Amino acid sequence: MGIWQDLLDGYINGSVPEPLPNKKLGMGTLDEWKPGFVRKSWTVDADLFHGRALFGGYIAALADQTLGLAAMTVLEDDKFFGTTNMSITYLSPVTGGEFEGRSLRQI
Repeated sequence: MGIWQDLLDGYINGSVPEPLPNKKLGMGTLDEWKPGFVRKSWTVDADLFHGRALFGGYIAALADQTLGLAAMTVLEDDKFFGTTNMSITYLSPVTGGEFEGRSLRQI
């Protein structure tokens, strides 16, 4: 395991503080990871609603973070990553409850 994977373990066991954006935006918890896969969960915050649906920009931030964490599962110590382009299609509104994000490909 490398430094990126150690960070993931630290987020799960609480030995590493949440990244500041995660904390400020209330972006949930990392529940599980393995190479090529992550699972996160959030409780939907009613303050982030636009009308009856969760603000789409917040959903985009959650997706971006989930995919960044998935990259960390396979990243080598001497590498770094960042989002350079992102496109989201919303299929249905998030109207409350629990929200879960997973990387789609599990190695």
